[in-house]
Amino acid sequence: MRNLVLCGPILVLLACGGGSSGPAPRATALDYQDPPPGGYRFIKHPSLSTSTHLVLDLVGPESGAAARGAAVVLQAGGSGVSWAPVAGAGSPAVQPGAVFNLGGPPQFVLAKVTGGTLQAGLFQKGPGVPPAAFGADILFSVALDLGDGTPGTVALTPGRCFIQDPSGGVAAIQPALGTLALQ
Repeated sequence: MRNLVLCGPILVLLACGGGSSGPAPRATALDYQDPPPGGYRFIKHPSLSTSTHLVLDLVGPESGAAARGAAVVLQAGGSGVSWAPVAGAGSPAVQPGAVFNLGGPPQFVLAKVTGGTLQAGLFQKGPGVPPAAFGADILFSVALDLGDGTPGTVALTPGRCFIQDPSGGVAAIQPALGTLALQ
């Protein structure tokens, strides 16, 4: 039988709870799942969106409708995303689709970002311009950029949204939004 002899101090390491294993993971991509077809809704623009820049198109009901303009208030919850120019730096935060005839300058295209809230709208000018008829065409586009967030779902909620009807009156709409996740 052999004897074991220890010389010098002995160091014992104990695993204890409450420690940190490092910084939380950071999201590297945006994932958006379109809402089901029907009514007014925001869908992903496939050719303008990238993994870190999401362009959402407001489309009208597929049954057809007519309007002179549209405006929305959208809230993006959390700190992982921010409203951004649609076509990159220097472009507006709202970009008209091909539906509305906005005429020459000055055009009525408005966008304001306050924190996580975007107010956006566009309207045709003048009583001589006929209302725009549309089906599932793009009314306008808005965009979000990936920020410094952790993976998870981001709440997208509409505030006051409306269409300016052919007679110039205002009709409330409730556009559907899909699911946005940071991955």
